[in-house]
Amino acid sequence: MNITSKKLALLAIAISTASLLAAFFFQYVMGLVPCELCIVQRWAHAYVILTGALFLALPRITTAILGLIASVHVTYQAVFHAGVEWGFWEGPEACSGGSDIGAMSAGDLLDFSGAGQVISCADPAWVFLGLSMAGWNALIGLDLIALWVYIIVKRRNFSRAKV
Repeated sequence: MNITSKKLALLAIAISTASLLAAFFFQYVMGLVPCELCIVQRWAHAYVILTGALFLALPRITTAILGLIASVHVTYQAVFHAGVEWGFWEGPEACSGGSDIGAMSAGDLLDFSGAGQVISCADPAWVFLGLSMAGWNALIGLDLIALWVYIIVKRRNFSRAKV
């Protein structure tokens, strides 16, 4: 069976689209509020979708490399988030509230006009088979990397065969 590079790019687009749809499902149907790192991972999947669409329009090694870079970004963000959840390193300040309560006045503490819900990046909202959403996203990112590497190798070998 001959799987074309364009079909593989469509698969990468489908994987990232499914990941985004799952994230929105968990947020809007299941009521799980995403943290800042969750949102960053969503943008990373959007980059995979965009670079995949670019590859479909311009099937070149350079556009496939952009897809690979976007997939590395997905994986990096997911591994970073999983590391925060496991306590390997600290997350960004926005994931923990980051406000110095000692420096706030009583009026500041009672002012809820701009208050938003701060979700801790260190506390997984959902775990399945011992992996959080960030952990699963890291595995998905590795799959995306493998797809784009295969596309690049396939395109490179095709280019050599034409010469």
